[in-house]
Amino acid sequence: MDNRTKKKVALIEDDPGSRRAIKQIFESYSEIELVEAVDAGEAIKILFPDLPEKRPDAVILDLILPYGSAADQLNAKSDPDCVKTGVKLLSFLRESEKSADRCLSSDLLWVAVTTARSNPRLIRKLGQLLEKRGCIYTKPFDTFKLEDDLAQVLGIKSQIDPILLSHECLSPVQKDGGK
Repeated sequence: MDNRTKKKVALIEDDPGSRRAIKQIFESYSEIELVEAVDAGEAIKILFPDLPEKRPDAVILDLILPYGSAADQLNAKSDPDCVKTGVKLLSFLRESEKSADRCLSSDLLWVAVTTARSNPRLIRKLGQLLEKRGCIYTKPFDTFKLEDDLAQVLGIKSQIDPILLSHECLSPVQKDGGK
């Protein structure tokens, strides 16, 4: 499969270990091209390319990351600890998508938000911004679920065995001693 037919996924994550782990999840998918950004400035360049055909098909977005060259654009002064960068970036993306003349809900990028934060107000805010075109994965998250969800969104065959997606687990030691 050549690069013109690959599905492009923007991986926006500043932590090298997390980025490497997510890249490993998708390395066996020849249908996926991961493009990486380590801060909001790099992310904006990927999310808003010069040519529409270079736009990613989906996004994996960490919430806490540096602003980079987008500090003024996203008002970084109001967030000196960079804890709102991902929320501001997602809000900027949705506002930009909605300002397009022909915007339909199907035109909204699907965004997988990855975060270690689980504040209920934050989760509600993210849910509103995602507008049913994304999912929140609280760290440490189920990598099988992320992989399967992204494959479905991109319209490619998931390599995850459905048994791995089941939330029902057998106890390794049964109460009756395994008998």
